[in-house]
Amino acid sequence: MPVSPAILKIHKGSELVWEYSVNTEVVTIGRATNSDLVINDPLVSRQHAQISRKGDRYQITDFGSTDGTRVNKILPKPNIPHFLANGDTISIGNRELRLIVQADDPDPTAVAVQKPLDEQVTVAAKHLLGNETVLVSQIDMRDRQSLTIGRDSQNDTAIGHPSVSRFHAPLQRQSGSVIIKDLNSTNGTYVNGRAVKEERVLKVNDSIRIGPCRFVFNFDETFATYNEEGNLRLDAVHLTKVVGKGTKLLNDISLSIKAREFVAIAGVSGGGKSTLLDALNGFRPATSGSVLVNGVDLYKNFNAYRNELGYVPQKDIIHLELTVEQAIDYAAQLRMPADTRPAERKQRVKEVLEDLGLTHRKDVQVKALSGGQLKRVSIGVELLTKPSLFFLDEATSGLDPARH
Repeated sequence: MPVSPAILKIHKGSELVWEYSVNTEVVTIGRATNSDLVINDPLVSRQHAQISRKGDRYQITDFGSTDGTRVNKILPKPNIPHFLANGDTISIGNRELRLIVQADDPDPTAVAVQKPLDEQVTVAAKHLLGNETVLVSQIDMRDRQSLTIGRDSQNDTAIGHPSVSRFHAPLQRQSGSVIIKDLNSTNGTYVNGRAVKEERVLKVNDSIRIGPCRFVFNFDETFATYNEEGNLRLDAVHLTKVVGKGTKLLNDISLSIKAREFVAIAGVSGGGKSTLLDALNGFRPATSGSVLVNGVDLYKNFNAYRNELGYVPQKDIIHLELTVEQAIDYAAQLRMPADTRPAERKQRVKEVLEDLGLTHRKDVQVKALSGGQLKRVSIGVELLTKPSLFFLDEATSGLDPARH
């Protein structure tokens, strides 16, 4: 007798945040983006567990995960299948998954589908992103031969972000496959962390990154779209930094920084603050351990996330002979896409000056600024492309302690 299909009702606390239909023989669960069910939580292992069919029943197998998989608060042994009953509660990380077995389905081998909670939003779904729930959209390629992505509103999918080129990348159907190309964009198109140099044939679960957006290619030739602008979570796992003849600058450091969270690293001079900061942002990686950005290994995918990171080092590197407006405008010409129109660039420079309270000083030479104003110009250079993660080393350097 074939097993009836089931739904996993996924809760965060008392809130139902997601429903996942279990209509395949095996559903993998983990933090890795190629899992069938992605739970982006530092307590969840990359390959954490799987739910599979056995005869007319379902069973779960933990893959020896670090935090374990609990069924009705009981911890089954790893790598040994544990049978599930209708209504069982599975605890993985900070999520609870309740198995609900449905009535018989005429096609029990149908491929798994993800069901939006809001039935009024027909092209939306909810994705588990750290401790956040993010509304995402779907791009459907099933009835199309091509689709364009870029900053210009004439694209089929427009991304209004200053790091995205006007016409950035097209998706095209060729010989039954969907391919992606990069149109010589300034900041690149990345598939699974690697820059697209030539045409790339997409496979199921491939992750495409363009600016702050991530597109995941599904089995049915649709793309789940995640706009992660300002929504990046950072997780450091067992960071260790060793230099010279075995001197440890960082010793097994783990921490989590949620999206939009403000965190200060304080300590004595020479205590390793800058070393930790540079290990977290990937500019000087740790010797061992990993840094995850929304569950993705930053060190292995640094180029794909480079434009999402803003970094102001201790020493300001602004040309002193330029005016404030000139300094930020020249930086904009270097950092923003080559096809950015002068009017667009000037508008972005104006916005940055206003955000930092420097409009009234825009015609003053940088060398005539106070220490605090100089630091704000350095920050402005990094804010031009709207980074989602911002690192500021020695934020108070150059400030007068008597006035600030």
